[in-house]
Amino acid sequence: MATYNPNELDRFAERLLLQAATLVATSTLAGALIGLLFFLVVPRALAVLPPLAAAGIAVLIVLMFYIRGRERALMLRVQAQTILCQIANEMNTRQCALSLQLMSMHLRPSPSAPPPSGAAPEWRMP
Repeated sequence: MATYNPNELDRFAERLLLQAATLVATSTLAGALIGLLFFLVVPRALAVLPPLAAAGIAVLIVLMFYIRGRERALMLRVQAQTILCQIANEMNTRQCALSLQLMSMHLRPSPSAPPPSGAAPEWRMP
């Protein structure tokens, strides 16, 4: 059975954030290369498409790749933040559980006479 390892999750979140940081640039670069290829090849292959129209389409291709890269980068950042929040929740939950456990170890019933029937016992700190 797998055990909980916050360090491993933290490293995974860091990798997701690094991917998100580079994704926009690489996606835009890929769009620029495809747009450039479109601009250079299509007007020569199709004589009916003017170079200005091909340049406009190439710019649209770059913009599409940039926007898609931003969206995917946002998804990766949200996933990383979700993982980091889960780590923080786990740490807070463990800390609360340990505090409650320590408090229950220090509380003892008072040595006075037993309470009347139906009454709750009196508790005091040592």
